[in-house]
Amino acid sequence: MASIVHFGCVAGEYAKGWMHWLEMMLGAETDTSEIVNEMIEGVRNFGRCGITGVYVGYTNHFNIGSLMERGIRLIGNGQAPVHKYWEELLQQIQKGDLDPLQMLSHRVRVEDLDKVYYKFEKKEDAMQKVFVETKFSLPACPGSPALTTY
Repeated sequence: MASIVHFGCVAGEYAKGWMHWLEMMLGAETDTSEIVNEMIEGVRNFGRCGITGVYVGYTNHFNIGSLMERGIRLIGNGQAPVHKYWEELLQQIQKGDLDPLQMLSHRVRVEDLDKVYYKFEKKEDAMQKVFVETKFSLPACPGSPALTTY
C-alpha cells in the first residue's frame, strides 16, 4: 500500500543509473531526478512529496506527467540559509557566546555506522549529533566527545 506522504532527504548529485551519470558528466544536468521520481511513483494519488536536500540546478527526465495526472503535491523544503547567518554565528563562536560542541553528542568510528544508525534512530544513548571518525580524521579537539565504540 502506498503512503500518503513521502519525504526525501537526499542529494541530487548522485546518479543511480548510467544515463543520468552520463548526462551529469556531459553537463546536460546537475541533479538526477531518479529519487524524486521514485517518491512520486510511490506516493498515493493526491499525496504529498517533500524534498530536503542538495538540489542546486536542473534535472532531466522529471516525471511531471505522473505528478499532474495523480494530483501529487511536490514541496521543496529548501536548504538551511547558512549564507544569511554565518557571519553572525562565527562572531558568536569567536567571542565564546556559542559553543558548537554542545550539539555534538558522540564521536564514532565509520566501521560502527551500522550499529550507530539503529541507536540514533531509536534515540538511544542520548544521541543527538554524531561525528563520524575515519582513518583520515584529525584527533578529537578539546571539549569534543570521546570516541564511542559499539
